[in-house]
Amino acid sequence: MTLSDFIARAYIVATGEVSTLTTSDDDYEKLRQLANINIDDWSSEPGVSWRSLYSIENIGAVTATDTFDFDTDTIREISNQEGDNVRLVHADGTNYTDYALVAPERLKDFSTGPYCAVIGATIVFNRAFVSTDPQFGGAINVPCFLFPDLLVNSTDTVPVDIAEWLVYATAAEFDRTDLTRQNLYPGLVAKANDLMIAMKQANSPQITPLHKDQVSYPNGSTW
Repeated sequence: MTLSDFIARAYIVATGEVSTLTTSDDDYEKLRQLANINIDDWSSEPGVSWRSLYSIENIGAVTATDTFDFDTDTIREISNQEGDNVRLVHADGTNYTDYALVAPERLKDFSTGPYCAVIGATIVFNRAFVSTDPQFGGAINVPCFLFPDLLVNSTDTVPVDIAEWLVYATAAEFDRTDLTRQNLYPGLVAKANDLMIAMKQANSPQITPLHKDQVSYPNGSTW
């Protein structure tokens, strides 16, 4: 569903009238901005990591340090799902080393081996790299969930898994502040909530409890 399609559908759901809106109309802009607010809310829905926002991102090259920043304007969070490791592709472009993510406060317990942690907007490894390491100069690839692209141009695609959720959620907010249509708000919200449930069910592999392989610590505890 494009932004143009979305505007037409959201308008008829909200008002019962066929849209003749153009990009210069206030109602068009209001629907677009409400949609983008709802897209932001959708991407940060509590307890859900949307698979459609999952990506492997290259955050730069390995240099002589143990700390590497990632772009928080693009990356919303680093994934810690089972099997998701930070992969360093060696300078030869073929071989690689996978680094297991551990809790930040426990990184000090792993002085050897391939381990790292996410601390704020950085990936911190358990030691600094040196020029003789095979990883030195290679690429740092992180498994992560991105922020969705917001709707700007009429041909932009709605990034929500079930686009109709955005239609009803936006129509509800559009009507909430209109005295003549406020009575429609509860029904539109109920429909949006049903569609949210359907999205979560379809996304269930990513909202089940984490199955991260337990990591054994020197004192015998696990994480």
